[in-house]
Amino acid sequence: MTAMTDFLENRLTDALFRGGAVNTSGAVNSTAVVKGLWAATTAYVLGDIVVPVANTSAGGKFLICTTAGTSGGTFTTALGNPGATVSDNTVTWTIMSGMPSPVNLYVGLFTANPSDTGGGTEVTGNAYARVAVASSMANWAGTQAAASTTASTGTSGTTSNNGVITFPTPTPSGWGTVTGMAIFDQLTGGNMLIWSALTTSKTINAGDSVTFPAAALTFQVDN
Repeated sequence: MTAMTDFLENRLTDALFRGGAVNTSGAVNSTAVVKGLWAATTAYVLGDIVVPVANTSAGGKFLICTTAGTSGGTFTTALGNPGATVSDNTVTWTIMSGMPSPVNLYVGLFTANPSDTGGGTEVTGNAYARVAVASSMANWAGTQAAASTTASTGTSGTTSNNGVITFPTPTPSGWGTVTGMAIFDQLTGGNMLIWSALTTSKTINAGDSVTFPAAALTFQVDN
């Protein structure tokens, strides 16, 4: 039997749910994913990962420290392909490919549950729509505690929604009996990323308020 370490669980949780390495403002986001943006005259140790924002040809690439040292005053060397190395004063960096992080996740409801290969019956009609939740540390909890908004440092590999997720009001008719939910990468169509049966199925009638309270949706990486 094998298991992910807490280190990897935290990195993957923050990459998928919580905005990854760089937020929508272009600033460093989760330090569980990267140490930060590359900085001049800074000591780096083996395994530190940085975003090479000051470099040319850096799109979609990270740098991992493979020889510890201190960075130079400037660093504008063009980056090659993943696996290549580049010198930066006394630091040696190895180029890594980037880990994709969704900008938004979309929560949907099912009247017949899917499986790991997809399928199922998603609710349609009567004002139904998936709900967009931005992938950010504000919207999804760190693994250390429900409602936390800092980089993941916990041991549970678990995240949950920090805010209430509210669906449109069903009209003019209801949605039937909802048995499950899923998270997608698009508002319509797209790819299903995660799914779960509801603890208790719920019949949704016209005019009902349809919400998931804060911390009602929990997702666990590994463990």
